[in-house]
Amino acid sequence: MLFAVLIDSNLVKASGFWKAVLYLPSLTSVVISGILFRLMFTEYPTSQMNKLLVFFGQEPMAWLKNGTTAMFALLLLACWRWTGVNMLYFLSGLKGIDTSLYESAEIDGANGWEKFRYITIPLLKPTTIYVLTISVYAGLAMFLESYMLWQETLRRRISV
Repeated sequence: MLFAVLIDSNLVKASGFWKAVLYLPSLTSVVISGILFRLMFTEYPTSQMNKLLVFFGQEPMAWLKNGTTAMFALLLLACWRWTGVNMLYFLSGLKGIDTSLYESAEIDGANGWEKFRYITIPLLKPTTIYVLTISVYAGLAMFLESYMLWQETLRRRISV
């Protein structure tokens, strides 16, 4: 919702570019996304996340073999893939709000936060419920993403 509000406001230049950048991950294949994140979070010292840890003075770790960090990787994958889609839903909901409501609130002396809190959030309630519903469904249907993240580990266990 916050990305949609920012892109819809006058604060962000080139909003079409940012819409495309945020929507692009949802166009990638689930298999490609899973492989990409598996390579980023492997236990080898050459993985992107381990290089980041070493840069900050930490030891490399096996990201996908620890329950907490593995859940973080899966959550990051889901957020990366679905933020753009949800942003477009919220943008369409924002376009449905009558601008005269914001003008009236401005005449009454409301600041930006009050307009967001008392106009935007209540009028986006149907969109929010829809986005939450499809997000829960998408979260429950993430078998292929998780399979792609742990495919190498599963293959090793089966062959042993």
